[in-house]
Amino acid sequence: SHNMAAVKMLCVNSVVLSEGLLEMVGPTDQCIEAYHGNLVNKAGSSLSNVQVVDRQVKVNSITINNNQTNQIVLPAEERNLKISIDTWLDSPKNIDLEISISDLNGTNLATFSLGHDQGYTPLRSAGKYVIDYNIMLPVRMNKGEYLLHLYLTYANYEYFTKIENIQLLIDGVPTKSGKIHEYRAGSGWFTLEASG
Repeated sequence: SHNMAAVKMLCVNSVVLSEGLLEMVGPTDQCIEAYHGNLVNKAGSSLSNVQVVDRQVKVNSITINNNQTNQIVLPAEERNLKISIDTWLDSPKNIDLEISISDLNGTNLATFSLGHDQGYTPLRSAGKYVIDYNIMLPVRMNKGEYLLHLYLTYANYEYFTKIENIQLLIDGVPTKSGKIHEYRAGSGWFTLEASG
């Protein structure tokens, strides 16, 4: 499972697999730390995170904020994810991008899916197609390490490609007093603002 919160709740002991091979057996907390260490240490191309579900959809490149690695760093002043996925479709398909951001325990923090929101997934022609989106994140996001998951889907019907566990490192925005809240310190994903 990639849902570490469920693993913590349900398991006393766990195993860690790496590329299908047994890497570790032991107490769940230690296995989760090893799993997170594996994610951090496996920096490379974002294409290494691609899981093919339908062979008629090929991902040629993934670019996030002009970066093609599986580790994205967002400085304090940056709150946009510019995502571009260059694909090849063997046949026409209703296909679009869905996005989810989770914490390291697998708790989903945010989603984006026009197909779900609008009830419509566009029909794309066969051949080369580039899916481009500019995702706007909350302005006052807290410092932390998160996981970005990208899915090429026909909303509510099927997945074509899964691109999971892209590391998203967010610097955090300082408050007026200069404090930077951290997600792992219990501050939540973003800081709320109020007027009054």
